[in-house]
Amino acid sequence: MSNKQKTFQKLFELCQEKKSKDEAFEYFMHELLNWSSDTEENLSLKNNITYGKLYDNPYTKNFGENPKNGFGFAVNGNKHFPIATFMNDLEGIPIPKNIKEFYPELKQSEFDSILRLTTLIFLLFENE
Repeated sequence: MSNKQKTFQKLFELCQEKKSKDEAFEYFMHELLNWSSDTEENLSLKNNITYGKLYDNPYTKNFGENPKNGFGFAVNGNKHFPIATFMNDLEGIPIPKNIKEFYPELKQSEFDSILRLTTLIFLLFENE
């Protein structure tokens, strides 16, 4: 089994366990940085992203439809900002100008699929 596969397996196992927010996120960051690297960009995740108890985001377009009450990734310090919900809400937006300039051949359907895949990956790590 490759290091990437081992890391994914450990991260998936983490999401199936009921751990404290701090313990779960420290474990996640350790495994993620162990697999990737400790660059400034990667290390900044600790300041901006957390893994812990989720609550429904009252600002989302789908508020109340599927209330969050499990564990998952969220913006640090805001338990009402689940990243999977955020990514889902981005689906269907026009390709931002700077992305379109960098990837001029990118079609809207391809951009939407990238966002959908990202949403599904974050949902994979949610635990109810």
